[in-house]
Amino acid sequence: MTNVTEHLKDTAHLKGTGHLRVTQRVRRFIIDELGWEGAAEELTDDLLLIQEGALDSIGIVSLTSFLESYYGILMEDSEIVPANLGSLASIERYVQAKNVRGRDDASGSTGRNGR
Repeated sequence: MTNVTEHLKDTAHLKGTGHLRVTQRVRRFIIDELGWEGAAEELTDDLLLIQEGALDSIGIVSLTSFLESYYGILMEDSEIVPANLGSLASIERYVQAKNVRGRDDASGSTGRNGR
């Protein structure tokens, strides 16, 4: 298993190009970095990642770090919950919502801790 920084370097050429949806990028991360042992096609958009063993506590920390680094978002502790990280589909919705809020914050509203 490589670390998140190495994974980001390996995929940097895809950032912002729209080649892969969030679900596809996170699926690759779970397979390549977290060692998903099932078949790739079993890792569907709606699979319950925590309940099915694709994400454990260490995996959640690694995934959170990956999402923050790759998508340029900041995840509050209160946002690291199954509603946001429970499936590939929920992760995609969360990242898209954070990116929209991030653009709103950059245009004048304040973000976390007034930043």
